[in-house]
Amino acid sequence: MDEATETTIVGGNIMFVCCTKPENLDREERLSEDLLVRYCRVCGRRHFEASADPGQFGLRGTPL
Repeated sequence: MDEATETTIVGGNIMFVCCTKPENLDREERLSEDLLVRYCRVCGRRHFEASADPGQFGLRGTPL
């Protein structure tokens, strides 16, 4: 198996070994202010990186 087909688990996600090496993610494209796409030069897969402002997540109950 080569690194373009061998997988590993990173942060709970399945990734290809070639994509875990920063030097392979050399080409990047900014799709918007908050969205960046990086391309692996070994396998050509795309990796999305999004950023968001801090906020609160939760539910609001309604009176019964």
